[in-house]
Amino acid sequence: MKKTLLQRIIIGVKLGFNEPNLPKNILKFHLHPIIRILRVISWITTISYLSGRLQSFPTFILYIAIIIIAINFIYFIYIGIMQLKHIIKVLKSEAFDKVVRNYPLDKNK
Repeated sequence: MKKTLLQRIIIGVKLGFNEPNLPKNILKFHLHPIIRILRVISWITTISYLSGRLQSFPTFILYIAIIIIAINFIYFIYIGIMQLKHIIKVLKSEAFDKVVRNYPLDKNK
């Protein structure tokens, strides 16, 4: 049974989406329940600051919100860099190449 180019592309995309995009240690930290709660709080703070709702609060709360937003920004920049490094590492590795080339359902080469 020959596969069309579109079917082979769909199989490759599925394999790519099943591959984790962060190293295991960072993924474990990123998905920790306390970190998830802190991420939600930081996004709520960011949205509140951008919408102008924090302007009516005292200035020390505004400063705390800006610190939370800055930490959130730095954290997501770090996660983005680590994702990019990990994806490049996986794409250059032979293990991923072997999985894609030797995929048992894709015998049309």
